[in-house]
Amino acid sequence: MNDRRNLRYGPLAAVPMSGLLLFAVACSPSRDGSSRDSATAASAVGSPTARDSSGTSGSMYTDSSSGASARGGAARPGESPTAGAQALRPVVNDTILGNFVATVDRGEIEAGKLAVSKARSSAVKAYARTMIDAHTKDLALTTRLLRGNGLATMDSSSNAAAPASGGDLVADTKAQHQQVMTQLRDATGDAFDRVYMDAMVAGHQDVLVKLEMHAGGASLAPVTSHLAAVQKAVTDHLARAKEVQLKLSAVAATQPRD
Repeated sequence: MNDRRNLRYGPLAAVPMSGLLLFAVACSPSRDGSSRDSATAASAVGSPTARDSSGTSGSMYTDSSSGASARGGAARPGESPTAGAQALRPVVNDTILGNFVATVDRGEIEAGKLAVSKARSSAVKAYARTMIDAHTKDLALTTRLLRGNGLATMDSSSNAAAPASGGDLVADTKAQHQQVMTQLRDATGDAFDRVYMDAMVAGHQDVLVKLEMHAGGASLAPVTSHLAAVQKAVTDHLARAKEVQLKLSAVAATQPRD
């Protein structure tokens, strides 16, 4: 479905966030198994200086009740074993969120180009072209947004990032995309079409979940506005992906079984 907003979301924007792959599980756990919450540590949303400095510890988690940082999820004395882990919240900021959207955009563009060349279904090819166009536009917008506000950008060719430019949110999204690309490269024929559209549905759902969880970490008005636009765009992309997915299922149901 053509994006009526031309992806002024972003990307993930949404954003195509992508994405934008926009890919894989509906809510990815943190490396230590704790759930990612939507609240953001106070240090990540303060002044620009405080925000950038906090972003350098992207894999750190801040205890929402005490403000103390911790790597693990150990409970305090008197708490249940899971209470400490549930209280830990990922540190995000404008830089991390912008790079998250850009990572989604790059993933959607790469997957879309592969789908245009390998897909059999004309509906799948059309969807892939829409993703390429929408996420290319959003990537340009997101890059200008980061640079225009003095925010660091992540190297698109690696997980290495400049200070405050990534953290687990970006690295995990990129890892998910690479897993999807491996599956797409291995798939052929009608199976490729199904794998691609399944990835588009799961990926866009994942991006929406992450945006809802972490968008509150943005403190700059332009970033907040961009994330809202991305979220709307990703919602549109998800709806269209589900439509194409249903068409593939309907066609498969009419095919003779071996």
